[in-house]
Amino acid sequence: MAKTLELPTASPGSTATVSADVERVLGRMRELDVKFGEMWFTELGGRPWRIDIGAHQVNDRVFTDGVTLDGPSTGRPWKGLFTARADAACCFPDPVARVPTLAMFCDVRDADTGEAPLDPRLTLKRAIALLGARGVADAITVGAEVEFFLLEEGRPVAEELLWDFLRELAAALGRAGIPVDGFRYGPNPGQGRVQMRADDPVRIADQVQLYKYIVRAMARRDGRVASFLPCPLPVEAAASLPLHFALFRGGDNVFHDPKGWALTSDLCRGFAGGLLSHAPALLAFLGPTENSYRWLATRQAPTRLFLSRADPAAVCRVPARSSSPSSRRLKLRIADATANPYLVFAATIMAGLDGAANQIVPPLDGEPAAECLPRRLEESLEALERDSSFLRAGDVFGEELIRAWIEQRRRLSEHATDEAAEPDVLK
Repeated sequence: MAKTLELPTASPGSTATVSADVERVLGRMRELDVKFGEMWFTELGGRPWRIDIGAHQVNDRVFTDGVTLDGPSTGRPWKGLFTARADAACCFPDPVARVPTLAMFCDVRDADTGEAPLDPRLTLKRAIALLGARGVADAITVGAEVEFFLLEEGRPVAEELLWDFLRELAAALGRAGIPVDGFRYGPNPGQGRVQMRADDPVRIADQVQLYKYIVRAMARRDGRVASFLPCPLPVEAAASLPLHFALFRGGDNVFHDPKGWALTSDLCRGFAGGLLSHAPALLAFLGPTENSYRWLATRQAPTRLFLSRADPAAVCRVPARSSSPSSRRLKLRIADATANPYLVFAATIMAGLDGAANQIVPPLDGEPAAECLPRRLEESLEALERDSSFLRAGDVFGEELIRAWIEQRRRLSEHATDEAAEPDVLK
């Protein structure tokens, strides 16, 4: 019978080349006296799983060859043996663990075939690779505003308590090595967010997973509950996951054009056109729970499919706080934090690429704009069934993944509960 955990062992005196990232990680572990390496990987629905190994087992082969795991012992999403390979560029000291621990984010492949049709993280990496292969850009940055509610006995906490929580959260993220640009309370009672600095999409997706874990752990420590549901309360109050995108080539922001509408380039508007034209299908990933559509029915929700400078009803906006080329970006406003961040970023990149390639022109401020976003999860899934070819370009999203996603969402929708919509980290 196969072992549940097959750990690589470093040969004494080995002369194998170790990358600079790996050397940095191992040096940081010694500096912090880390006792455990915690391998994080994410199932299709967005639930993170963790497997701990002793610090003495964390060596270069964990990052080059990976660790072989037995799927059934880990959980339903993986069957048979699979290999989890840690990414040395995405390792974070756990700021809330009582024992010094290093969170190491992993890619997952079938141990026998090497294939990874259902790994969300590798799906995102394929989308980024396609962006570069098409020559559209050589870098993309993503920002994610991860909003949540802090509750005590089912009610929003007082404002001063949330401010204290946000300060502690920002400090904890800093200890994990995650840059923080600021934080804010509101706009609803008990609602807040800490703004992580925009970065590479894979790193930001990893940070979103870690952020949610830290928030929940800190809330539990204080006898409270942190909810990432967009509408966890019976009143009309909602939290979302606004996303920011910018593309760069040779260090220059290619979304900027000093002569363009709102200082945007044709590429920027085409990217936005792709996001808007595929918005109904994208919503199957961006709003993956029944609770997501409670938010979209509120007065706060953006539901108009046009590109705007500042209209709060617009699904996509160009934040215009500065004329600096480096600040030009798109803001997509219909995601929420119950989503799988890897699939969200991958799907939006693919929609934007399709819009840029086909020069899809979005409606702008003052032009007629449709309001045809799905109002139920089933409508989004049906839209995805009709409109998925843009995702399958370059084999980024395989047919197996799209089919598995639709089947899983329908199955959960039939037994919809807030608990199913908002799974906690398992270990």
